[in-house]
Amino acid sequence: STSARPRCIKFLDICFPTNSKQANKQLLKESLIEDAKILLEALWFWNNSNYAVNELIGRVENGHLLEEANNKDQNTIIVTPHFGSWEFAGLYTAHMCELKILYAPAKMPYIEKLSRQGRISTGATLQKTDASQLRSLVSHVKKGGNLGVLPDQVPADNAGVFAPFFKRDAYTSTLIHKLANKHHCKIIVGYALRSKCKPWRYNVHYYPAPDNFYTNDPKISTRVLNEFIEECIRKSPANYLWSYKRFKRAGPNDQTPY
Repeated sequence: STSARPRCIKFLDICFPTNSKQANKQLLKESLIEDAKILLEALWFWNNSNYAVNELIGRVENGHLLEEANNKDQNTIIVTPHFGSWEFAGLYTAHMCELKILYAPAKMPYIEKLSRQGRISTGATLQKTDASQLRSLVSHVKKGGNLGVLPDQVPADNAGVFAPFFKRDAYTSTLIHKLANKHHCKIIVGYALRSKCKPWRYNVHYYPAPDNFYTNDPKISTRVLNEFIEECIRKSPANYLWSYKRFKRAGPNDQTPY
């Protein structure tokens, strides 16, 4: 939208400061086109979830990580950033392994109902990102359950720390670190990108979190995870959701750019 363009440009200028203004404007144009595709496809996915995961799947990288996630002796957190089609990635992951997804309910009742129906149709269970449900979440993980999380949402007060993201402090949730540290969860980063050869299909990628993520220090864990997600985004920056206010909570040495 017109109102989102200045916000996106600010985000891109922060993350790609060596790009020319024209290069970032071109990247924004490509990104907004991808955003529109993702929105329209999400509506279609929710109505055709099982068909989508069976007929639109292309190549799967490191699919064995999902097979390992089905092992009840290993609780796993699948981390899916706002990169590519996170809806398709969630539907496919839930199709392949038992998965509880943390989500923020949509404000529009029709979209909320449609998205819930679509997401649970391939096997996921949903849990709102509500502090009052934390006990249920911890119980699920302790029993060996898998969790799906969007790691780049700005958390509530006292639920995060500042960690670098494209070399600027971003307020980052510590939930993944806390669960992994206390309950020995394995962390997988997963995302889905449209195939360049067959644009009607999605390639899904899964990667184990770097070994140095697993530490007692939440600042180190969040920094490592942010840096790894940044590496993924740099492979195809037009596929990131640059309209999201990732820096809306300013770091101690920064001012909010919005």
